Amino acid sequence: MTYLIEKQDTITTCKINNPVLILNVDYSPLGICIAKRAIVLIFSNKAETVIHSNKSINTINSTYSIPSVIKTLNYIKRPYGKKISRLGIFARDNFTCQYCGNTKKTLTIDHIIPKSRNGPHSWDNVAAACMDCNHKKAGRTPSEAHMTLKKKPNIPNLNTHILKYSNKTQNSWNQFLYK
Repeated sequence: MTYLIEKQDTITTCKINNPVLILNVDYSPLGICIAKRAIVLIFSNKAETVIHSNKSINTINSTYSIPSVIKTLNYIKRPYGKKISRLGIFARDNFTCQYCGNTKKTLTIDHIIPKSRNGPHSWDNVAAACMDCNHKKAGRTPSEAHMTLKKKPNIPNLNTHILKYSNKTQNSWNQFLYK
């Protein structure tokens, strides 16, 4: 398949990299993919378009509308909770140190109950921390280090997780994300 890339104000944008919201059969949000992946899912009969965007791609023979929202044709069972990741922790904590509130310093992952004390590597035991705060806390608990967390860590809600990962959310997604 040949893709046409259009130029806008000297910035080259590729329409097949536009974000597309993926919904489960029951219209609950599953995640975000790029338009190229969404088109592959549609052509392989694994998903269908719910809402088209105002963009299209051209092949040698045809023009295809790029979807804004797709829905899977079979129910996808999501595992309980979201897989923990470094970027996921930072996104959940708004890329902010959970001890001092700094957003400018390089972030690390802090285990609230240290791993050296058998603290689990789970959503409710990790927080984003700047290097200074992480070193200050060291192998102690926050109370032992006389430090307090800005907010209690938790498993992120899928909708807020989607919104934090994508700064390109579209108005057409609101009806599915804000129920």
